[in-house]
Amino acid sequence: MKTPPPGTDARKPAAGFTLVELLVVMAILAVIVALGYPALQRARLRATAATCVSNLKQLALAHRMYEQDNQGMPPPNNATKNNHPYSEGHDNVGIQLLRRYYRHPLPSGRYIWDGDHKFIREPMELCPSVRFNQLAEKLENGPHYQIWSINDTVYTTYYEEPSQRPLIWDGFTGVWQAASSQVPLRHEGGIQCAFLDGHVEWIPAEDGRLYHRWWHYAIADRAPNPARLYDGNPMGVTEKP
Repeated sequence: MKTPPPGTDARKPAAGFTLVELLVVMAILAVIVALGYPALQRARLRATAATCVSNLKQLALAHRMYEQDNQGMPPPNNATKNNHPYSEGHDNVGIQLLRRYYRHPLPSGRYIWDGDHKFIREPMELCPSVRFNQLAEKLENGPHYQIWSINDTVYTTYYEEPSQRPLIWDGFTGVWQAASSQVPLRHEGGIQCAFLDGHVEWIPAEDGRLYHRWWHYAIADRAPNPARLYDGNPMGVTEKP
C-alpha cells in the first residue's frame, strides 16, 4: 500500500473541476457535436436514398412480373370495376396492384384493403425521405411514387429505348398528370427514378429531362426526343405543390 507523503491528509478528496475547466470541456463538446452533425445528416440522407433506390428496384421488378402475367400489358393507372383488374371493392392506384408480386396477402387474401375496409400501408411504396424531410404529403397512406401507363400497349415491343423510359419515380400522388404533376426534390435536390429496363437513377432538378414535355413524351412515345430536353415547365419543387 502506497504511503501518502508527510503532511498530507489521506482522507482529503481529490480536487474537482473548476468552473472555468467545466466551461472549457462543455465548449469542446459543443464544437465536436457541431462538426459531427453535418456528417450525421449526410449519412442519414444517403441511408434514406439507398432505401428509396431499393424500393424502386423492387417495384420495377414487380412491374416486369405483372407484365409477364398479363400478356405484356402494364397495370392500369387506376384500377376500378370498369378497368380491369378491379381490386377488393375499391378504386386503386395502379402501382398498388404490384403488391401481389412482392408481399404475401393477409389471411383473408387481401393485399390493399383489410377486412374492415382500412387501407393497408405498404412500406415499399413509402419513401423514407418523406419522414426525414418532414414533407407534408397529399396522401398520408402513400404511395410516395408516381406511375403512368399506356393501357393496351405491350411495353416490350413498343419502347425502343427502355433505359430512357421513366417507369416509377418520386411523386406527390400515385398517378402522373402530364400538365400539372410536380415531383418533390427529396434527395439532395433531385429525384429517384426507376426506368423500364430496371435501373434506378438520381436525376437533379437542373437536368433537362426533369421538364414536363420531355417527361411526358418520354413516357408516351416509342423513344425520347433529345430536342425536348428543357421543354416545358420544370417539374421539381422543394415543398408540397
